[in-house]
Amino acid sequence: MFSHQALIPGHYDKVMGIVAAGGVEIRGIHTIRVSRRLTHDPPTVGEFDFHPYQDVQEGDRTAPCVTQILKDYADACLEISRQVARRWVEQDKNSIMPNKECLLKCMNYQNKTMKKSEDYAATIAHLDALIKQKNGHQIAENGLHGYLKMAYADSYSDNFLETARPKLHDARFQIWDDPVFSSLETDDIIKLILDTVCDNVPSTLNILEAGAIQSTFFRRAFPKALDHFTFRSSNYHVADKFIVEDAISYPIKLLLFNTDDPSSFPDEHRESFELLILKNHLHAHKDLDLAMTKYSEMVKPGGFVLVMEPVERLGLLYPFESLVRPTLCDGKGGPEGERVLGCYYTEPQWKAFFARHGFEEIINRRDGITSVFFLLRKRVDPVAPPQIVHVDDLQCSWLEDVKARYLQLPNEPEDARLWLVATTENSGIWGMVQSLRWEPGSEKLRCVHIANTKPGSIIPKLTAESSEELMKKDLVYNIYRDGKWGTYRQMMISEETRLIESPKEHVFADCYVPSDPLSLKWFESPLSLGAQSSKLAPSQDQYTEMETCGVYYAGVNERDLLFANGTVKKEYLPEEFYHKEGILGVEFSGRDSSGRRVMGLCAPPAAIAVALSRGCEVFTLVRNTEDASLLRASFPKLTDKNIHYSSDLSYERRILVETDKQGVDIVLNFNNDSALKARVGLLARRGRFLDISFRLDDEAQRGSSMLVKNNSK
Repeated sequence: MFSHQALIPGHYDKVMGIVAAGGVEIRGIHTIRVSRRLTHDPPTVGEFDFHPYQDVQEGDRTAPCVTQILKDYADACLEISRQVARRWVEQDKNSIMPNKECLLKCMNYQNKTMKKSEDYAATIAHLDALIKQKNGHQIAENGLHGYLKMAYADSYSDNFLETARPKLHDARFQIWDDPVFSSLETDDIIKLILDTVCDNVPSTLNILEAGAIQSTFFRRAFPKALDHFTFRSSNYHVADKFIVEDAISYPIKLLLFNTDDPSSFPDEHRESFELLILKNHLHAHKDLDLAMTKYSEMVKPGGFVLVMEPVERLGLLYPFESLVRPTLCDGKGGPEGERVLGCYYTEPQWKAFFARHGFEEIINRRDGITSVFFLLRKRVDPVAPPQIVHVDDLQCSWLEDVKARYLQLPNEPEDARLWLVATTENSGIWGMVQSLRWEPGSEKLRCVHIANTKPGSIIPKLTAESSEELMKKDLVYNIYRDGKWGTYRQMMISEETRLIESPKEHVFADCYVPSDPLSLKWFESPLSLGAQSSKLAPSQDQYTEMETCGVYYAGVNERDLLFANGTVKKEYLPEEFYHKEGILGVEFSGRDSSGRRVMGLCAPPAAIAVALSRGCEVFTLVRNTEDASLLRASFPKLTDKNIHYSSDLSYERRILVETDKQGVDIVLNFNNDSALKARVGLLARRGRFLDISFRLDDEAQRGSSMLVKNNSK
């Protein structure tokens, strides 16, 4: 312990933050934040695009993905089904088989691309070969083909109905996940359908799935609804004459009534549901008109019905359905014509049938293998004349008119409608209507957006008379693009899809997880779509002076690391930069289109300009008066207090005085002098020291540093 007389005299410099005593000098502690790997949930990534309600084209996300191999697989299964039916008919010596006459007709419903064959072994060999090439389709070993093999192995005898039929009845549930029957139930198609329903249901969505023991649509739809759909709230009900065991593990309400007997439907469910799901169920009813009438009574006015029915390769499952339902072939035909095999309708017949029962067809999806999806809406004929307002003027001259009309909507009749119509590409009508949907009276608001992309596409004239068909559908969002009506949808992009990398001509580097340098990967650049249309495109005048080049090497410097780990945000860049994708790895070497060697660097002055454009105060170190004069000429905002000489060590004190001892926000270093790096680094507030030493010519770079104080708030 020192006595008072032994104390060593010292000095404290408040400006420099230095304590000096004898030969010891202590400066203020300078801390540097160490970047660490942050833990993030996988980001939710999607694409917002137009999707037609009908007439979908191959390649659209909401088009069923059906390859030729899958069609060939379905044809081979159809041929085996025909051979099973033929074998049973030949073995039915006592003619006790139900629906035998229709079964004989079924044997002739063969796909024309698949020749009939009496050689079962050859057909099985062909089928097994197709399964090996399944081309990504999930064809399980116990799928449709396994079920058909089991059926062929059971000989038909007098006690067939008591022995083999129960086994086939119980095993038929294994086939519904086979891609032949499930290609319509993709995430995107289900999302398009259910989101469309949700858009047009103002409150809780009550769903009923009838005949759920066989259809089990809830197994695909309900988990997806919880993860991705826009339900505000929902109640999902399943109904059948027995307990739907598969539904017990879901938060689903069970209803018990005989869905095969419309005359026994309970009255308490009248007009109770906004969405009724009938998957592979309607054709099993003997009296279609009675079934549709009774089911329609369960749906609220303006509610929806989702129907899935087989319309192709009808002989694929008929032999087995006819055994389970002995009365299957007794179905009555209506004005639409006779039913195929006594139970099925063709697609045009179904369309006419639904229209006759007062339903508007909203969405149609056909897989081209067996089935078709219909999303129908229960028609409500409006009496009040529609109000139509065009909102194309981007100066919003229509705003007061829309506001006045909208405020009157709560007092208007229930069937009153206010239609907002836009024909300009960037009208913003979608977002505006989405916002208004949360306001009182929004249930009477409708919008139409004409968003053509092809030159010469027809622009429909929208009046109360010319748009009668559109207005009968009564949808909130109506997007017209190049001859098709549809809607915009945000479709999810799976993590597996996002992480797939393939060779691309134009790419840029970025972090897959924000602020995590270890997630750095390549992304396809918008330049692949043409520089003129991409975010990276220069102006027209600049475009003629620029060209792309082949990059051999792209360096990752300290600047890239600071952007990648989040120490420096992209928002620090000027506006024309931080919206771009390619801000990392901007130092490169390669060849231009003429084969000349080229390289790119971040010039120290393209840094001063950036800092000044963001409202920052810049202090810069230069070598001599010539460099100082050049900077003053280039940047008139830089005065004598901003420009200092690296050879004069007093710059450190003067900068601290100018910044009230706080130092600067960022230090950008462009030289290789380690002593100078250490000195200017001490001026960096919060440790933001960016070393951009190019290691070109030491003499040329000596003394070049830039210190930035952020004055913008």
